[in-house]
Amino acid sequence: MAERKIAMLQRTGADVVVVAPRVTAAIRRRAALGRIRWTRAAYRPVHLAGARFVVAATGESAVNRRIARAAGRIGAFVAVVDDPALCTLFMPAVLRRGDLLVAVSTGGRSPGLARMLRDDLARGLGPGHEALLRTVGAIRDALRRGVRDSRARARAIGRLLRPEAPPRGRTGRSDGGRRQGGAGRSRRHARSS
Repeated sequence: MAERKIAMLQRTGADVVVVAPRVTAAIRRRAALGRIRWTRAAYRPVHLAGARFVVAATGESAVNRRIARAAGRIGAFVAVVDDPALCTLFMPAVLRRGDLLVAVSTGGRSPGLARMLRDDLARGLGPGHEALLRTVGAIRDALRRGVRDSRARARAIGRLLRPEAPPRGRTGRSDGGRRQGGAGRSRRHARSS
């Protein structure tokens, strides 16, 4: 879990400092390569000096609570693994496709479910969505240059993104709007008997 959180933070450009007496081999390699800093020690409040975001993942609830309180005292956001009530910030499961960014959060209730939903969304997003983003972005830039009223720009983009409604009088159903199941079927059977 710590490895995933570190990787996510590094993708955002965060300066990651890990405070722990022991770490996994992967975290040790990152530290050896200079990608993160590892302070080989048990947590003490002094370790939070200068932190803006703290992840408490010690595996000990009492220590995680102390970390959360200390982070609050210095005004840092905190994510406490396995205790959403202590969190002031949640780390979502993130899907990135070029400039398209989708984040899924369960409010700390089930990170595994958030990852599953992110993966489901990933299967539904293809290259066409990235192309759509580029097109809409270009149109938005042009509208910003040519249309002063921000509400008018927002309405124009809204019309562009709204799915086309079926023509009046059409329901989009091949049965001409008649219901195919339930009571309709019963009436037909009743007439034919």
